[in-house]
Amino acid sequence: GLAGLIALAERAFRARARAGLEGPAVMGVFCPRLVIPHDFAKRFDAAERELVLAHERAHMRRGDPRGNLIITACQVLGWLNPFVHLGAAIARLDQEIACDADVVALTPKARKRYAETLMKAHACTAASPLACAFGRHPLVARVRVLAGPGPVAAEGLTVTIAALTAVTILAVWTLTPRGLDVPPFRVPGGEARVFVDGVTPPPLSRHVEALAQ
Repeated sequence: GLAGLIALAERAFRARARAGLEGPAVMGVFCPRLVIPHDFAKRFDAAERELVLAHERAHMRRGDPRGNLIITACQVLGWLNPFVHLGAAIARLDQEIACDADVVALTPKARKRYAETLMKAHACTAASPLACAFGRHPLVARVRVLAGPGPVAAEGLTVTIAALTAVTILAVWTLTPRGLDVPPFRVPGGEARVFVDGVTPPPLSRHVEALAQ
């Protein structure tokens, strides 16, 4: 069912992209290509367009569309595990932050303009499970990274990692079996009786129990 929903979402995204209603984004797993909306030149000025294209080229260079395919496959296979979907969201956000860092490293003086471009493009692109959209992922987190990590952000990240680690350890400990149920000792044919000189000895299992004691 989840695979079907993802396929329908990707199909709708591609249909809107062909109509010029999606983007900026990179789509295509094996042959990535850039998707831009029909009003790309009107929505962004020349400097902003160059920043957007640099961001999308970073996605292509890093092979993020193939990474998204792997992430989506993990979500389908582990559809019942909430940590799989949480990890997928964090991985996609990490992709965007890494590409943001590449753009800022190339044009360090354009940090403010780049943040403004993110704000302008935010929520203009529909969700796609495989595409790398410029303005789709959490805006506040990305702008905070562009602004530079502060002590509060560093402490919050440490607390978050510690909390996730504790939850993971608790989940593993809960699912770990506490012991094995050993089946009772039994000798095949132990209840058979042997007749010697007309005397019926006690069942063989009693002798085994006596030896065990």
